[in-house]
Amino acid sequence: LRGADALGLQGMVRWDEARDPLGAKEAGRRGARDVIAALDRELPAQRSLGHSVQAAASGIRVQITIVDSAETCQDVDPLRISALAKCLKESGNSDAIILELPQQWIIPDPDFRAKTPSIGLYPGSYWMGFLRCWGPVVTAELFFRTPKQQDGQEPLVHLVVKYKERECLKMCFTFMYDRYLVHPKQKHSLRAPWCQLTTFETFKASACPSTGRKSAPRISMMRPKIINTPQPPPPLPGAAAAPG
Repeated sequence: LRGADALGLQGMVRWDEARDPLGAKEAGRRGARDVIAALDRELPAQRSLGHSVQAAASGIRVQITIVDSAETCQDVDPLRISALAKCLKESGNSDAIILELPQQWIIPDPDFRAKTPSIGLYPGSYWMGFLRCWGPVVTAELFFRTPKQQDGQEPLVHLVVKYKERECLKMCFTFMYDRYLVHPKQKHSLRAPWCQLTTFETFKASACPSTGRKSAPRISMMRPKIINTPQPPPPLPGAAAAPG
């Protein structure tokens, strides 16, 4: 993103289109475009909210403005704690977490084409081992048709995980909320999993209408912000994580 250089933002590792832009309606009226940038260092003190610069993009002069920022690397940050508490309170009886990931992160075959709306996550896979870091998993499924795909975008999947206990779900969500995941075999390949909370059976019924009554999934989510990339926690003692 050339605007990062214009703003003097060093250490940008990735940017994405905002899922829930600030002032979306106002942005649409003035033709603005909201993006989220992840930095591997602190935001410069002189680059506070509202800081704006003029820059050239594709031969067109544009104005770039910092509209929001947050440091989500620190677990004890008061603002992060408040945001997490709000999400968990609004989640109601949610019993599962949704992670949006590149399909090839979980199924390495680039030619794989799903023939069904969903499949179960392989019990001995790396990702199942990773998810078990927070406790016993009741079920985990990959859903191929629920992510919103854009032309030319890498295939995405929703990994929906139901834990045996709600406390395990809360710990997993607390760790990954507003953060990025790094591919275990590709140091610089990271993605925002856009964590959401839902009810597993409701989500599956909506994604796979033939399995039950169709209804909209209950979702509680927040917008990821500018953060430092965290590291995944070490596996629990005795937890095997097979690659693949």
